[in-house]
Amino acid sequence: LFKIIKETGIGNNIRRIEAVTGKYAFKYIKKNEVLLKNIKKTLNVQNKNIKDVLNNILKENRNYIKENEQLKTNIVKNYINNQKAITFQNNMKLVTLNINKNLNKFIKNTINEFKNTIIVAYDNNNENTSFSISITNDIKNKINILEIINFISKKINCKGGGNIFFVNGIIYDNKNTENFLNQIFSYINEIK
Repeated sequence: LFKIIKETGIGNNIRRIEAVTGKYAFKYIKKNEVLLKNIKKTLNVQNKNIKDVLNNILKENRNYIKENEQLKTNIVKNYINNQKAITFQNNMKLVTLNINKNLNKFIKNTINEFKNTIIVAYDNNNENTSFSISITNDIKNKINILEIINFISKKINCKGGGNIFFVNGIIYDNKNTENFLNQIFSYINEIK
């Protein structure tokens, strides 16, 4: 008995196979047979239905993930709407959010439902503060958030990266979070 268990490419037109033989091949097949039996028992199906049942489960799971992401997007949007925005003389608005960093991607999903807005989200942990800065599409010619990060990183210990619309970063001492927000406020206030 000879059972191929793995096949990989290791070079140009060169393939490697890994296999087991004899009693090791038998043990490998037996182990997979037990695994299949447990899957059938868990799903309460027969062999011929396993693929259909698994495809249905995966499809439902994708739908649940999509619905969950839409709900989180709506929650973040409502949270942003309920925050008091600071409006500057240049008509830009600044919204700061103390929010879990895992929700940053949902800010990206909702940012362009607002106008003239900069959203700064931050999440304090034990030592550091994670942050993101997002801007709406209509002010991309007035403000460059990468320049904001460069400006602030000269004053406090932080770094970030991204593009002109969205930056993720970290403040290395969460005692500097308030100073970080004040620096952003000052920077925006100077824009004509």
